[in-house]
Amino acid sequence: MFRRCHGLFIAIVAFLVVMVPPIQAMTFRLRSTAVLSRQPTYQTSERLDLDPTQLLVVGPALEQSKGFCRYELRNQKGKPISTETAWTPCYNIDRLVLP
Repeated sequence: MFRRCHGLFIAIVAFLVVMVPPIQAMTFRLRSTAVLSRQPTYQTSERLDLDPTQLLVVGPALEQSKGFCRYELRNQKGKPISTETAWTPCYNIDRLVLP
């Protein structure tokens, strides 16, 4: 009985490893009112002069701190921009961008 269950378990794990695709990064749009900054803070001295409507962020977040998330930034075509990462309040994610 144990050998039969053990064999079934191995078969199921093997199936999942082969058939389930690996988790990949997803791309999101930000809310139009999103604040982007160098540090996880609302201080205006740390804000970046970037238009959130012209950016995409790659999730999951690289880091989280004090309700802020640090994301990789992309242009609307999905290409990296010169400011590689920025902090924004985690709730600023708006929509998933499908490929």
